[in-house]
Amino acid sequence: MSDAADKTLPLNDWHLAQGARMVPFAGYAMPIQYEGIMAEHKWTRESAGLFDVSHMGQLIIAGEGAEKALEPTFPS
Repeated sequence: MSDAADKTLPLNDWHLAQGARMVPFAGYAMPIQYEGIMAEHKWTRESAGLFDVSHMGQLIIAGEGAEKALEPTFPS
């Protein structure tokens, strides 16, 4: 896998206009920071934040009743 950012996201120009710090990730130029760690931490604590963790791992859950047991845990 290359560290080069060969592709851009559809909102690449918007991210750059907002002052995003872009880094290569999986072949894309990915925004990772805008105003800085402290400013973003403060904004998240005072307002709201969203972080996509769907790429961070995989669960395999099997067995009788597994689907029914997990249904109330995850949004649909």
